[in-house]
Amino acid sequence: MTVSPQLDDPFETQKQVLAALMQLEESLKELNDGVSPPTLSHYRSIPEDVKESYSLLTQGAEIIHASSTKYTLLGKLDATEQGRALRDIVNGCQLMGTACLVIHDDQTGCARPTRQHCKRVTRAMVLSVLQMIHVWVDQLAQGSDNNLGAQKAGTVWEKCNVILEKRLPQGNRNCIRRDLLTYMKDCADTMTEFQDLIDQGPSTAERAEVLDTNDTDFSVLHMLQQALDGDESTYTENELPVATATLYLIKLSRGCINLSMQCMEEITGYAADHEEVSRLDWISKLYDLAHDVGVGVTDLGATMYPPLQVSSLKEQVEHQCTVIRNLLSCVSELREFIRKATNSNQTLSLDTISLFSKLETAFQKRHGEAMHAIEMFTS
Repeated sequence: MTVSPQLDDPFETQKQVLAALMQLEESLKELNDGVSPPTLSHYRSIPEDVKESYSLLTQGAEIIHASSTKYTLLGKLDATEQGRALRDIVNGCQLMGTACLVIHDDQTGCARPTRQHCKRVTRAMVLSVLQMIHVWVDQLAQGSDNNLGAQKAGTVWEKCNVILEKRLPQGNRNCIRRDLLTYMKDCADTMTEFQDLIDQGPSTAERAEVLDTNDTDFSVLHMLQQALDGDESTYTENELPVATATLYLIKLSRGCINLSMQCMEEITGYAADHEEVSRLDWISKLYDLAHDVGVGVTDLGATMYPPLQVSSLKEQVEHQCTVIRNLLSCVSELREFIRKATNSNQTLSLDTISLFSKLETAFQKRHGEAMHAIEMFTS
């Protein structure tokens, strides 16, 4: 982490602070939050070193909240004292940066979403502080009626409150579940949006065949022509079966994400975290596969807007079927792992096994329906 600047001339102090914070922001930006560590350290019970990191985040947010208030109030009264308040702000940001570094250390064993949530909130804090300082350094907050400084301080307080009001999920379990529940909500929102389109029925005018092209100018002209022709926001009679079959795949995706969460909860019930590291490896694998399903829903939904571009839609349907198949295969392997680990016929709960069986059967059906609908549309 960077070293707090020495307090000399107020203007020089602010320039040093900006340089220190920009260096910190660059360090945070480079942290790799796109992967999980080789082995998770926990699921339910948060280790002490991770707890200490979250404590540092809270301490940093408290310091920044209080010091940014003082910094803004002194801005129009005493430039020297305002400069002194900056030292505390930098210290608060550095505490948060240190916490973020620890959580990203492989030895800490924090999962990908745990790293991402921490990095996101820390970078947002540092960037909001930089913006607040810039308005004073650039003399944009001068004048008795100018409240720009207060507005920027308000943004800093909002970022602080994400931590101080405990809206930041802590630990692998909470961060994993936050992400997967968000993906499930995205599935539900996508289903509602396209079900409404389907319920409108076919458009009154049949569109000409939509050509897939990488020509941006052609695509823009084509969309403009569709707007002039009308009914550009509804499906044609030929498109409806494709849209309906694709919608069922999104519903199936939501069920698969829910299945992965149920499996994670149950697998940790068979042994404590420290007794069975391999169970944590299963949790990491399940999350990664459920994450792929959730991201796939977003990409698939982007190809479902009328007029349909069939090759793009087909590519996304095939991709979504692949990630769903991967997740279901993982759950099947997990059942066998638990059976062998417990030396009995016990695997997952009856409810989870029932859900798995229904999803497995539905997958075969929905996959076939989607590919058949696309084939009929293009024939």
